[in-house]
Amino acid sequence: MMCKESYEAIDEGSLSLGLIRLAIPIALSGMLQQLFNSVDVAVIGRFAGGLALAAVGANAANVSLFVMLLTGLSVGPNVLIARLIGAKEKEEISESVHTAILFSILFGLGIMVGGQLLSEALMDWMHTPGEIADGAILYFRIYLLGLPFIALYNFCASILRCIGDSKRPLYTLFASGILNVLLNLVFVVAFHMDVAGVATATVLSNVFSAFVLLGILMREQGAIRLDVTKLRLKMQYVGEIVKIGLPSGIQGMLFSLSNLFIQSTLNGYGASAIAGSSTALTFEYITYNIALAFSQACVTFLSRSYGAGDYRQCRRIYRRSLLYGFLFTSVVSLLFAWKASMFVGLFTADAGIIGYAVIRMRYVGLLEGLSAFHESGSAGMRAIGVSIPPAVLTVIGSVCFRILWVLYVLPLNPTYLMLMLVYPASWIVTGAVMQLACHRYMGKLGR
Repeated sequence: MMCKESYEAIDEGSLSLGLIRLAIPIALSGMLQQLFNSVDVAVIGRFAGGLALAAVGANAANVSLFVMLLTGLSVGPNVLIARLIGAKEKEEISESVHTAILFSILFGLGIMVGGQLLSEALMDWMHTPGEIADGAILYFRIYLLGLPFIALYNFCASILRCIGDSKRPLYTLFASGILNVLLNLVFVVAFHMDVAGVATATVLSNVFSAFVLLGILMREQGAIRLDVTKLRLKMQYVGEIVKIGLPSGIQGMLFSLSNLFIQSTLNGYGASAIAGSSTALTFEYITYNIALAFSQACVTFLSRSYGAGDYRQCRRIYRRSLLYGFLFTSVVSLLFAWKASMFVGLFTADAGIIGYAVIRMRYVGLLEGLSAFHESGSAGMRAIGVSIPPAVLTVIGSVCFRILWVLYVLPLNPTYLMLMLVYPASWIVTGAVMQLACHRYMGKLGR
């Protein structure tokens, strides 16, 4: 059966090689998503003008809140199904897969409706300028139509990761991104649909990626095979998915809100600082995706060993994923920081913007590897069913700490560099408390 064969395949041989093989496609998926998002912005900016670009950009925070919620929630089925695979509970695996798929669709529909009802209020709360408000609302409402498919894709991808398959979600995302770019060009350049065109292209590409992964699951063999006639909500599994995944999703949403607070402060340093910071952030997203990928690989491996009752292996997996997340992220960060001017020069020739970007890349981006400590710590605890503490610690160590930094530390030396230092400082604080908590819970395994 698939669950048995996949379990043996993912755990045989070198643990290190297995973690790397699973993590690299996940990291590449995140990088590709960032790349395609950049292409979207380039198309709307080049062919539709500044107001259309601003209307799309005004939705970055709103979109991030919903995407972070769905991405975090998908940790739930990853942990649940991987744990059942480790325990070789074939019937329960099948029931949990069908529950997860149906739940993802229903939850996506629910927040889609909620977002539609709140769209105008959200734009007012964000103080969206009047000249772009209509375009921003139009983009957001069209984008919301794709939320059920974003939820479905994330849940399908999490199920495939449970059997060690992170490549097919990567290939699907790549094809979806290419489709998105082509549709952008058709809708914006050929049909002059502007904001509506970009949003429609995004929705259609999300529909494509969701149905491709759905089709893959329907063609699988064994316990994870999807049969649409068996879609049922088993409340026991819904409860587990929500218990594990919802705190992660809410954590991501609150994390985005703290970044909005910092962004509002950054706006006071002028256009060059804003542009320089956002340019450097592009490279930080790339390196952060590496740390995040190893934490997601940690969830899959550790959950399976936990389900199998191999607690010694759980600790080995955790230590190894933390080590590789830190090392791989730090190496790529070092490369970006070392050649910061060259990389920023790919985006702009403005000396002022380059100066601000280089500062961020050398004082923030260089230390991105520190994020592995709180990401892996959070992943390790969720894999063994501890979901609330990592969410609370992240909110305290990142969200609250960053707000306090801006309010009380920044005024002591109100420079751009001091504002940027809030990021590595919060990584150190959050990483330290997360490691202490994870060490405590890991130490209890098997006792």
